[in-house]
Amino acid sequence: MRAGIGLMVVALWSAAVTAEPFELGLWLGQASTDVRGNSADIMSADIVGVDDNDTSWGVELGYALTDDFGLTLGYVDQGEGTLVLQADTITPAAYHQQVREVAPLLAEGVTLGGALRFPVAEQFSLFAEAGAFFWESKVKSSNGTETLKTNFDGTDMYVGTGASYHWSPQWSASVRYRYYHLDETVNDWSVGLSYRF
Repeated sequence: MRAGIGLMVVALWSAAVTAEPFELGLWLGQASTDVRGNSADIMSADIVGVDDNDTSWGVELGYALTDDFGLTLGYVDQGEGTLVLQADTITPAAYHQQVREVAPLLAEGVTLGGALRFPVAEQFSLFAEAGAFFWESKVKSSNGTETLKTNFDGTDMYVGTGASYHWSPQWSASVRYRYYHLDETVNDWSVGLSYRF
């Protein structure tokens, strides 16, 4: 009897999940961060220009475990940040060392997490998400004809929230905010288009 009930529950759950368990989303947004450290970290140089935001984009594949909860796997590119220093009496190596310590860090990499949906109307839902961001980033500095590079990488957390409008069983459009906890916070506001299959 218990085995029969258990099989029925598994069968019903499987049928609900496998109807359209996958969701593919494309995202486009704006990521922003801050200069790392502070001006005291810059010796013999002055900051004359900072660009700490850029266009971000991403692609994400979701798998629904239930109607309201699913797992996600994605790729995110937050763009690039720029820092310009003015330094008259500093070697290229020392200049690069200072740039790499404070340059705004925007990254690219893989996300793995979960998302929880909260239906609020027939075609609208809210969602909350959290997960891990496996990222890498490069800092480049140029001084005359010499270009030096430093690679950074890490694994950090992200959390997010947003709202979706479902105009058909397969298609939806969303707005989303994500907070990435890197050396400095990266804030990413984006819009997305998703297809369920």
